[in-house]
Amino acid sequence: MSLREPQSRPGSQKAGPKLNGTEPGYPANGNGYNSADSSTTLFSTASSKNDLPDLDIPSKDPTYTRRQFLKWGIYGVAGAVTLAVGVPTALYFINPALQSADSGKILVDLGTPSQFANQTTPKAVLADYKYTDTFKPAEGSKQVFVRALKPNASTPADFEVLDSTCTHAGCTVSFVASLNKFKCPCHGSIYSVDGINEAVAPKPLHKYSVVLNNGKLAINVAEVTA
Repeated sequence: MSLREPQSRPGSQKAGPKLNGTEPGYPANGNGYNSADSSTTLFSTASSKNDLPDLDIPSKDPTYTRRQFLKWGIYGVAGAVTLAVGVPTALYFINPALQSADSGKILVDLGTPSQFANQTTPKAVLADYKYTDTFKPAEGSKQVFVRALKPNASTPADFEVLDSTCTHAGCTVSFVASLNKFKCPCHGSIYSVDGINEAVAPKPLHKYSVVLNNGKLAINVAEVTA
């Protein structure tokens, strides 16, 4: 069996335009390749496959645009506002922990020793106080009971100062002279003249340390001893 090449049917192919060899891109050497054009094409193809970025040329334009300027301006303002608000807020909470022991004193004058020298029964005194630290102004008043522990008392150790707040539910107690005891009107708590709890209340009345401040008896209302 013999093989033969397929023959084109008549009229199946159209004849193209005749070329005279002067047209652009026509092979000039007669072998299908133009030597000058082919070398250029091969070089450019190889270059495109192994093309590397030039490191001397920045990938982005280093010149700031108006949008970038505005963006960094907004960041700067936001940072300044954060510092202006955040630092005082942080110090508000940190400052008490960094204060010295003396900064926790709120001394309140009660009167001269001679005013209470023979006050051997508890006397109610309203202690008004006001102080201001770096961030927290505060003021208030506290009722206390002052009593001389002996006649002609003259030194801070000769006086006792009790808080008037009941240790049961926080009501204000009063001293009943006929009973020589403190009583609470809310739930009937009873304390001795020394503030010892005798009924209902779970703890004694709080006491304050007494000091002499500019010739007057004074207590630190920020601290109780019992």
